[in-house]
Amino acid sequence: MEEYAVVAFLDVLGFRKIVEDWDRAKEYYGRLSAYLNAHRTTFDLAEEWVYGREMPGPEMAERPQTTTRLLSDSIVITSTDPVVALLRVIDILSMLLDGGIFLRGCIAHGRHVEVRSGEDFAVVSQALARAYEVESKEAVFPRVVLDPSFLGRLAENTAALINLGRFLVQSEDGHWFVNPFGHEGISMELAAAHVRKGIAEAEREDIRAKYLWLGDLMNFLAYPGAVEKCAYYDEPGQFSQLMRTVKALGEPVVETYLHRETPVRFLRFRHSQVRCALKESFADNVGADRLHAAELAYLFGRERMRADDDAQTS
Repeated sequence: MEEYAVVAFLDVLGFRKIVEDWDRAKEYYGRLSAYLNAHRTTFDLAEEWVYGREMPGPEMAERPQTTTRLLSDSIVITSTDPVVALLRVIDILSMLLDGGIFLRGCIAHGRHVEVRSGEDFAVVSQALARAYEVESKEAVFPRVVLDPSFLGRLAENTAALINLGRFLVQSEDGHWFVNPFGHEGISMELAAAHVRKGIAEAEREDIRAKYLWLGDLMNFLAYPGAVEKCAYYDEPGQFSQLMRTVKALGEPVVETYLHRETPVRFLRFRHSQVRCALKESFADNVGADRLHAAELAYLFGRERMRADDDAQTS
């Protein structure tokens, strides 16, 4: 492994309960191991899709070195390529979400050395240390935070940002993180059911708060056109009314409004933001987003007025 690498440290939430049921714990590890083994080719194809190049042959550059290790309640992914690492995290998130298992973690970039001596194996890694620190102290909620060290590397690949933009979300605490509901295979109905179950069965308020955070995120991502309107975030009660209305239509909603009026706020990554947004605060990005929306509305209004004038003169 090279001197620098991308490392994702992922922690399985609620693992103590999983281990209490030993058969379930073995089933979990069996599913994850089988998934990783079965999807080696899928990971390669995902890399091909993002980069838009032919599969490397012996005469071409070597494929990025990527490994995934399971250590009790932790998953550690190491790669020489930031895009490949992100894709693997996205796939693992979606697979475990389907089974109602949520992860918290971080992806970071930094110095990283692996040394083997016979059966012994040693790792010295600034990237792993940073990812672990963010997971344990800053991530808080069921999310995989994207450390600035990783975002800097990711921003170097504009094509990847455009292709993977839907997986990038910023929370009002300023952290960018991986959208766990962005995978095409995710069922929002099933995801909502898992989150509702977590809220109902939470034994402590801090655990309930984590599931409420997930519910706010799911509602935001399911109805971005409505939720991103500033009124639903800034005016007390408006968001609750929106969710009640959507719920009445039979759409999948996590009823976070039953516990609090004001949701956690989020912002989606937009292609036009490409690099600068990843370095800006949440408030600055929201302001830029609203200005962009106002400009679009103004231009759309001008186009309609021009079309009306042309219709009258013809």
